[in-house]
Amino acid sequence: MQDPHQFSDRHRGVAATETALRRILFWGPVPVLLAWCVLVFNEATYPIVSRGFRQAREYTVIEMVTAFGFVFAFVLGLWLAYRHARASGLGLAVVYWALFALVAALAALEETQWGQPILGYEIPEWMLEVNRQGEFTLHNVEGLQGRSEWFYLVFVVAAGLLTLPRVPVLPGRIWTDIRADPTLVPLLLCVLVTTLMKVFQGAFDPESVAFDAIRWTTEWTEGFIAIWGVGYAALHILAWRRAPPDRTAGRGAA
Repeated sequence: MQDPHQFSDRHRGVAATETALRRILFWGPVPVLLAWCVLVFNEATYPIVSRGFRQAREYTVIEMVTAFGFVFAFVLGLWLAYRHARASGLGLAVVYWALFALVAALAALEETQWGQPILGYEIPEWMLEVNRQGEFTLHNVEGLQGRSEWFYLVFVVAAGLLTLPRVPVLPGRIWTDIRADPTLVPLLLCVLVTTLMKVFQGAFDPESVAFDAIRWTTEWTEGFIAIWGVGYAALHILAWRRAPPDRTAGRGAA
């Protein structure tokens, strides 16, 4: 028989973790983006803050955070798919979280060039012929390269819909299982702002600081998306773990 005090301690620990994560996700993104914009759009500080992007390119801190974020989101998505399958069998929630994990995995592979720089395998000729950067990536093939803002806009719309209080076409139980927590709205707004910067980048002179400042600022977009994915899945997991037995009994929780 489980010790009720042990359960209570675990419940408090999960609740404390959830509260801390909510505070970070809600209060962190906007100040970080504002601070970055103040530095990168200033001609005096632009060379300093953009140096890493110009020299390291795919191996900057934000690029690594993005890659690991998508990997972590993939793992959390799989956990949620497994948990829902174990609780109530194959259903819409299981399919949804499995698809979430798949998208996160594809994003991680794209972010790391499908492991080619690390594994050192030869890039196929067909990829070299169509890839504008000579990499093993799908987003840089002819026709897709340079149009990343449209993928970001799709994310903004999808994440925005998930933040709605309720979508009438879905059962309430399913919506509870997939709805995005309002805590993630600041992250979503940051993605929207950097995406709009990318959309309007063409209005600036390519030789201007503003043009390049937007170029490096949109490198944060994928990082914000990856963090959103981690926070989205992590908050669902924490909510599940802190749920008392009577809330999960109907879902077959172990």
